[in-house]
Amino acid sequence: MSYCINCGQILVEGSKFCHMCGAAVKEISPGREGQRKQDYVGKILKCPNCGEQITETTAICSSCGMKLTGMSAVSSVQMFKDQLMAIESSRKKGFGGFLGVYMPADKADMQKLTLIRNFPIPNSVDDCLEFMMLAIANIDVNLSKNTISNRINNNNQIETAASIGRTISNAWVSKMEQVYRKAEMAFPNDPAFRGIQKIYYDKMKELKIKVIEFDGRIDYCTKHGDYKTRYDYLVSAGDYDPDHQIGPSFKFEDVNYFDLNTDLDTVSIGQNVHIVAKVVSFDSDTGLFYLDPVAVTGR
Repeated sequence: MSYCINCGQILVEGSKFCHMCGAAVKEISPGREGQRKQDYVGKILKCPNCGEQITETTAICSSCGMKLTGMSAVSSVQMFKDQLMAIESSRKKGFGGFLGVYMPADKADMQKLTLIRNFPIPNSVDDCLEFMMLAIANIDVNLSKNTISNRINNNNQIETAASIGRTISNAWVSKMEQVYRKAEMAFPNDPAFRGIQKIYYDKMKELKIKVIEFDGRIDYCTKHGDYKTRYDYLVSAGDYDPDHQIGPSFKFEDVNYFDLNTDLDTVSIGQNVHIVAKVVSFDSDTGLFYLDPVAVTGR
């Protein structure tokens, strides 16, 4: 039995981080029981219990059911961190200060933004926890906090050297929310999830972001301004019924398909969906709650 050197909590065998305080667990010697073994015939990974061939992202062996999280395969989050470092090392010195308002965003920053937005959600609870710790270290609270000035600045359509920092910080927030939702659904009873949950709620409280979740429907959809692939959606609670509405109306404004983080091929009027979203603001004149989508999934 081993204990966390930071808080004294008993550690879950194979964990990379303490599920109580999040402190990194020191690396255990390569000979430990249950370590994932690798046969170098090409690059083949096998389950250490039954020998079944697996992949680097396999969380549970499909043949014998052995839990493989925390083993010594290359972590998807570690690969992600390596890619971020490679992008950062390619950065060229740009303009700062007030000139940044007029200069386009740095190429390295745009690459970083794309990488964060496209990072696939991890398949193991340890990787989810590792990503959460990486995310909170990269979120700039002053730029992503739910304030009136930040909401106004978030409406910029063209990224500049002055705005890209806020956009990147917000991308970390969005990806953190997606990883938390995955962990909540896939690993709710794993002891490590308690650490993920604490990190998430502490950061959301710090950012002053309220998240709501409900079964709803798509009531209306129209293109946003002159854009061809950006839309405004009106949604409400309950199953779709064009003649009746339950409760208040909500609006997703100026979003594209990928912003919705959906499992649907298309998102259109009449669909019944499950909505997870951040509350942005309330318009007392129209009675609309403006939401920023976290996930819109079919039901």
